[in-house]
Amino acid sequence: MFGTGFDCGEDSDCDKDDLLCRFGNSPSQYIYVKAELVSDTNMRCKVPEYTKPDVLKVEVTVNGESYTSDGRTYGFFDPFVLDAQPRLIATDGSTQVEIKGIGFVDSNEAKAQYSRRDNPIYCAGAAANCVKPATFKDKNTLVTSTFAQADVKYTSTNKSVLWDPVYIDATVTKDDEFTANNVEVFYYQDPVLSSSNI
Repeated sequence: MFGTGFDCGEDSDCDKDDLLCRFGNSPSQYIYVKAELVSDTNMRCKVPEYTKPDVLKVEVTVNGESYTSDGRTYGFFDPFVLDAQPRLIATDGSTQVEIKGIGFVDSNEAKAQYSRRDNPIYCAGAAANCVKPATFKDKNTLVTSTFAQADVKYTSTNKSVLWDPVYIDATVTKDDEFTANNVEVFYYQDPVLSSSNI
């Protein structure tokens, strides 16, 4: 943990029992871990075991009583996609999709991948196969863009996926280990207004 004011006053001799890191979002959920003072700008503590993907507030104290309250968080990530909104996406690639799930952290590495499990696809103009950058919105939401339908093609035939469903998966790490959940999005026929009457 990096910050300022990690000192113990004039004698600089902290009681080791008072150096703590606190993980959790509410008093009933707090997990306390002993910390080590490395310098007046650096404290170190072991990350506690946690049984589910979540993002917890992390606070520190040098006196065992007064904790920081800077809104810093630590993510126990194991992304899992539960839903996508909207599920119907425009053929021109203009749809912004919110990927809903758990285990998302603000890593600046979030990405979305469009795929088919039974018949591989590729996306024209994509640096990596059908991968788009995603933006972290909150611990349960990533936002990403889509590809134009004409650019999403089956690898084996070079033909468009047309109206076939496409899976949307996510990652928050740079090693591109994407989820493999069964959430699908579908291209829809764009409405065309040919005339109107009074």
